[in-house]
Amino acid sequence: AQRCLSEWRVRETSDATFITQCFHGCVRYAKMLGVFSKTMYHTRASDILRSDKDLYTVYAYLMLLRLDELGWDQFLRLLASNPEQKMLPLLKFAFDEKVLDDLLRDQWLKIYDPPWVD
Repeated sequence: AQRCLSEWRVRETSDATFITQCFHGCVRYAKMLGVFSKTMYHTRASDILRSDKDLYTVYAYLMLLRLDELGWDQFLRLLASNPEQKMLPLLKFAFDEKVLDDLLRDQWLKIYDPPWVD
């Protein structure tokens, strides 16, 4: 994470902290986020590019694990920093209750305890 911060010339401490937390969160929850990404690519393959996998992984982390802390306003600002055609398939997938209940929940229960998943 530190190498990237230097390459990107991140100067604000709060920005550096947030980016570092996102990097570590994506590593810590790699299995859960991997299930999310794999399922999304399987169900929405015609709408998304494989080259955007890292982008979708970070946004999945933010939506699933940091949205309450981040808040909708800040999250929407982050979404707006990317093209609509990339963000819309992600949002349709992530906020589809059928996807969450029927596809992701069972896979996540293989990794995590039910109270944490629910």
